[in-house]
Amino acid sequence: MNEIKENDKNTKGNKRKIIIVILLFIALAIGTTYAWLTLRIEGNKTNTIVAGTLSLVIENEDEFINISGAEAIPLTKETALAKENNIYTFELTNNGNIGSEYKIYLDIEDENEEETIPNNMIRYILTKNNHSREDILLSESKKETEDERNNGKIILDSSSFDSDARVLQPDETNTYSLRVWIDEEATSEIAKHTFIAKIKVVGTQTDTD
Repeated sequence: MNEIKENDKNTKGNKRKIIIVILLFIALAIGTTYAWLTLRIEGNKTNTIVAGTLSLVIENEDEFINISGAEAIPLTKETALAKENNIYTFELTNNGNIGSEYKIYLDIEDENEEETIPNNMIRYILTKNNHSREDILLSESKKETEDERNNGKIILDSSSFDSDARVLQPDETNTYSLRVWIDEEATSEIAKHTFIAKIKVVGTQTDTD
């Protein structure tokens, strides 16, 4: 009887191993990787999140982009750019041996809740490799429509944004800084409201053929 039970355990164990192998194979076959900037950050240490061959490194103390409390006030662009506590710096590096397409999203916490500051009152500016883009309201930003999993999320940057649709080449790094603030035209309805978001990167390796 004990021998039969032991055989049953071995059979179940083998089934689990087969299932795990199949799932790993499916994940590798898809070739798409995900990483979230949702980690515990201690002090000023550099933190790295690895997603397949892409790594996203952030050096900020805070794990979330957070506008609340005394910071939840409208600012002019000049005032926002002069502040030091509203800038989020990160690097995207391809550690693989083939090129990788990528998209960097801004994922807003509780976007449809009444206590969240609406997108038409939040402005941001993204600098990529020392090149600053025009500041823009979140409500005017490009949103994901092709990726069902990330549908509706704001696209901060993508390999397809460049005029030559450049992928991130092996050992290549893009350096970013992101500033987020409440637009100077925001109304009094933002009182006691908050804006919390996190950065997400999705990478897909390109075909080597």
